[in-house]
Amino acid sequence: MIYIECIQTNTSVDKVVNVMRFEMKEVGFKTDLEFGELHVSGNEEYGFRPYQLMAASIAVCSGGVLRTILSKKKMVIEDITIDTEVKRNPDKANRIEKIIIHYQIKGQDLNHDSVKKSIHLARKNCPMAQSVEGSIEIEETYELICKKKESSLGISSSDNVEKNNK
Repeated sequence: MIYIECIQTNTSVDKVVNVMRFEMKEVGFKTDLEFGELHVSGNEEYGFRPYQLMAASIAVCSGGVLRTILSKKKMVIEDITIDTEVKRNPDKANRIEKIIIHYQIKGQDLNHDSVKKSIHLARKNCPMAQSVEGSIEIEETYELICKKKESSLGISSSDNVEKNNK
């Protein structure tokens, strides 16, 4: 068994390097994390493919930061769904060149301008998106599924779906 081992070190007072150990399997590698065992392989029959983990990291990190920002703005969010499309270049080692992130945001009385500004702010504050800045193009679009507040009779108006590309 081959081990990839590093030690957590402080590179400066404010920077800590987090370390993960990956153990080789017959096909791919595995690591044990706080949440469970993670299997990574170039063959999706044996684990998550590296590009899937990269796209998931960027999309979910951005979505989590966006959720926090919208919450701080006192926006009533019932659900956020994130779809991603990954564009790779087979002529350059199949590298990821672009990730398109599409947010479906469901909530009450959502404001396009506020959501658009929040998505922009989320990108600036997402460590994963910032880590690939200048290397991988990230395009973000969104769709608002708005519910109007209930009337005084307790009747709510129908859902309204609005789409917008950033």
